[in-house]
Amino acid sequence: MVGGRSGNGSVLETRRHKGWVRGAQVAALGVVVIVAAVVLGPKGASTDYTASGPPRELPGEQLAPATAAEFAGILVGQRGAPVVVNVWASWCAPCRTEMPLLQRAATTYAGRVTFIGVASRDSRDAAAGFLDDIGGVLSEPLRCLR
Repeated sequence: MVGGRSGNGSVLETRRHKGWVRGAQVAALGVVVIVAAVVLGPKGASTDYTASGPPRELPGEQLAPATAAEFAGILVGQRGAPVVVNVWASWCAPCRTEMPLLQRAATTYAGRVTFIGVASRDSRDAAAGFLDDIGGVLSEPLRCLR
């Protein structure tokens, strides 16, 4: 035993180090693959969306129902200004974290950016319950539709 260690200590440390290095290499390769997939992804998979139809005002009430055509009209009504659209649901765990952050951003950028939350695959009662559960944080700058 040298310096309080058995002779196998350095062999174990070397194996651990090699394992850690190998894990880091695999993780780095995974990140490169994901970035490449996003940058070089299928050309037909566009995220561009152009709203059309007659412009509509953003509803004044929270959780106002909106058809796809009405939603497109709401977006047309916002043309020329930045719009953030967040799709959420009462059963979505990450949405509980996002909603207060979106409210804070909507308050910070009020008058410069329009924030619209879209309740997806929820009843009005479930969506309203979700908003109550998170403390009813929604105020004027963030409008939620369903």
